[in-house]
Amino acid sequence: MLLTRSNSFRTSTKLYSLSTKNGEEECGALSQIIGRITDMFRSPEKYKDYRKSKVFANDLLRLNKEVWGILEKESRCVFLQNPAYLFGDIHGNLQELRFFSDKIWSLGMALTAGKFVFLGDFVDQGESSLECVTYLFAMKVSLPQKVFLLRGNHETRKVNGCEHHYRERSFRYQCRDRFGRKMGSKVWRKTNQTFDRMPLSAVIDHDVFCVHGGPPPAHIRYQ
Repeated sequence: MLLTRSNSFRTSTKLYSLSTKNGEEECGALSQIIGRITDMFRSPEKYKDYRKSKVFANDLLRLNKEVWGILEKESRCVFLQNPAYLFGDIHGNLQELRFFSDKIWSLGMALTAGKFVFLGDFVDQGESSLECVTYLFAMKVSLPQKVFLLRGNHETRKVNGCEHHYRERSFRYQCRDRFGRKMGSKVWRKTNQTFDRMPLSAVIDHDVFCVHGGPPPAHIRYQ
């Protein structure tokens, strides 16, 4: 009986040690991904090869997995308190997103007072949909209580998959063009599954209602 208990104790201790080690390795790997994305955001020209690589594709897939878990815990309408910054359509415009970074969170989001609410339409129309989405996902993982990503109409498959309209500025086109048809389709599909989980609106101080498209016209009736 004593031997059984002793073996059981040693086994459980070993399993705990392995679990802790694996957890630390997972956190370390995620930190490295966020570091790469942050460096890429700051100096995109230095990361041209990375932005077309399988490593970038896998980094985005990993971030999708992490963001899923965070968004699953959020309400479809998030309630926030001031101070808060609101940002409209990004539309794959990395230069514009970097302008906001330089002017508003130049010290980093973590050291900037307030919350950051992005009102959707992260992709399409611009040339850097992948970079913009990846950076925002990295910030969401790093600061889940400061960064909030609302869903816009371009965070839907019907719109961001419309290659015949947006052509090379379509999110799906950019995924396939960067990573090849198989991997690109996987990245596009997984990212849209993350979009599915995004909140649709936010309310600040129980006073300011935030949503991508605004409320519908008063004359519309719903059956």
